Amino acid sequence: MKTLIARTTSMSVGWSTEVHDLDEAERRARRTLELGRALEFPTPRINASLDLGYIAARRGRPDQAAACVAEVGDAIAAGRGFHGWIWRSRLGVLHAEIMAAEGRFADALELATSCVAGCEALGRIKYRLLAEHVLARALAGLGRREEALASARRTLDEARRHPDAAMVLRSAAAVLELDRDEAARTALVDAATRIEGALPDARAREAFRAGAPLSGVSAR
Repeated sequence: MKTLIARTTSMSVGWSTEVHDLDEAERRARRTLELGRALEFPTPRINASLDLGYIAARRGRPDQAAACVAEVGDAIAAGRGFHGWIWRSRLGVLHAEIMAAEGRFADALELATSCVAGCEALGRIKYRLLAEHVLARALAGLGRREEALASARRTLDEARRHPDAAMVLRSAAAVLELDRDEAARTALVDAATRIEGALPDARAREAFRAGAPLSGVSAR
């Protein structure tokens, strides 16, 4: 039973993170981490460490993000089967995000490019698009703005072909970081409205408005 609780708590972190309820996502990830350590169950412990790393990165804390995954790096490298390649995909994208946040744009571009290729080969659309967002950020940081904007717009075009509103929201925000693009703004507002309308209560809606990359526009 405790193993099942650890697994389900771990899976619930993703939803809270996707709707930018980062306090709740962190609470669930830390609970998963505690359960994984108590049970000596590595899968939820590694997943929770990665989740906490992404949460820290979204809060603009690259040092904390790196610390969250430092102790599980060897386990991720040795991971086998389904979990192993997912962990390595997630960790690679996170490291690219950390590099970009630290201003190491050339390193971030190199790693993000590798992550895009790896996620493409594995069919991991979500993490490939995340890697492409980092790639665009790195290109912009290197002064290659037109390439960055073209890349960001391509990711938005692709995201809009999928039903995942959170994916569209992130992709639109990546474009708006670079340009006042009316099509991206429209896509962002539409995606934010869809997400907010699906949230279960006022607390979750408030957390979403506070944490989502809404670029100064209302979700209503």
